[in-house]
Amino acid sequence: MKKKIITLIFIILAAVAVYSGRQLLQKRKAEIENLPLPLVKKLRVDLAYAKEGRLEDKEKFLAQIKAKKSIKLSTKLAGYIKRVYVDESDFVNKNQTLVEIDKEEILLNIKALDSAIMAQRSDLAFAKEVYRRNLKLYRAGALAKEKLDASKVALKAKESSLKNSIAKKNQLKHQLNYLKIRAPFSGYIEAILLHEGDLAAVGRPIIAMYNGKKKVLFSFSPKRSPIEPSLKVLQNNEVIGYIDRIYPTAKNALAVAEVKLTKDIPLPLGSNLEIEVVTKEATGCIVPNNALLHKKDGTYIVVYKDKKFHLRRVEVLFSSDSYTLLKECIKEPFAVANETKLAKLLVYKNVEVNNEQ
Repeated sequence: MKKKIITLIFIILAAVAVYSGRQLLQKRKAEIENLPLPLVKKLRVDLAYAKEGRLEDKEKFLAQIKAKKSIKLSTKLAGYIKRVYVDESDFVNKNQTLVEIDKEEILLNIKALDSAIMAQRSDLAFAKEVYRRNLKLYRAGALAKEKLDASKVALKAKESSLKNSIAKKNQLKHQLNYLKIRAPFSGYIEAILLHEGDLAAVGRPIIAMYNGKKKVLFSFSPKRSPIEPSLKVLQNNEVIGYIDRIYPTAKNALAVAEVKLTKDIPLPLGSNLEIEVVTKEATGCIVPNNALLHKKDGTYIVVYKDKKFHLRRVEVLFSSDSYTLLKECIKEPFAVANETKLAKLLVYKNVEVNNEQ
């Protein structure tokens, strides 16, 4: 009897639970049906038009300013520096004296040679007199031929000694010119490497100077950058020159190009600067880079025609940082946005065109 009562109670509770659950489910369903529909977010996009123009493809490089022509001057004769006539950054003319090296030692040698030459001239005069006397005696039969020949040899020796001494003196006088270091061309003093009182050794640089003209050098990888002579070079979007030559020797495994400047750069030698080389340039139809939609089968532009967006396949000639040159121009307006938004325009219904004409 008790088991029947307990079973009946469980049946009643289960029925109540099922009924309550059904009522709650119907109530929640009604609430959901009465909820307002969510608002569809509006997609906004700008339109643009292609334009005819000239497009340049540029590559950036870090370059350095160098002297177009420079030289380090040294002496042919060692000696102590007596005077330096110039300072750094001074402008000097060709053949202007820059440095004077002490010449006292050479002057003493010249003075000693002068004394030797005077003595040799006296010896030569005496040797000539002896030879003339011996020649008279020989002709008179009073002197042997051997003694005449001996006096003649002595005369020739004196003449040779005198000539050698005079040649040495002239050589020393010529060497005096080496003790004054002159500018080989007009230009500016770049650096003074030795000063008054320093010993100037042969081949040791004393002064560095350049001709006042500058050039720009930069390194590049030939495999990655199509650099060649005559390409335009820009700085801050202004033409400063063109590539003059490519050096035959690499530096740090990179090719080196020289830029011939057509505009003065007010920076000192050794300064670094950022330049741009125009590697390509052409005239044609130009569109912004953010108008392109790249797909597996090609490049497209999303044109706006008859209040709808359509894909238009295009052929790209080349692109710069901001613009692209197309082979054929697009007459219709087209959307400009990131590629994710451009792809949505083809399927999105709620689109607002900001600058529709």
